[in-house]
Amino acid sequence: MTTVTDINRAFAEKNMGIRLPYPEEWRVRDVQILEKKYTSRHIKVLLAVELIREGVVLRDICYLEGDRDRFGTKTSDSDGIGYTRSQLLPARAV
Repeated sequence: MTTVTDINRAFAEKNMGIRLPYPEEWRVRDVQILEKKYTSRHIKVLLAVELIREGVVLRDICYLEGDRDRFGTKTSDSDGIGYTRSQLLPARAV
C-alpha cells in the first residue's frame, strides 16, 4: 500500500513544493484533489486524504501551498551546445 513517503516523492517529481503533513510511515488509502490553483510561481491545493494508522481509517482535508516551476527549468540544447541569435535568425536579403 502507498505511504506518505510515496505521495511526497510523487509531488517532488512533478516539481511541486508541497508535502503531506503526516508521519512518513503512515499508509495512504486515497488522495483526491478537490481544488488546485496556480499563481505566478506558486501552487495552492486542497486535498481530501484518507490515511490508515494502526488499522484505523483517518479522513482529513489538507490545504497546502508551495512553489512550483510550472514551465520546467530552462536548459540549453540536449547536447549542451547553446545557439547564438545570429544562428537562429535568417539572414536578410539586401
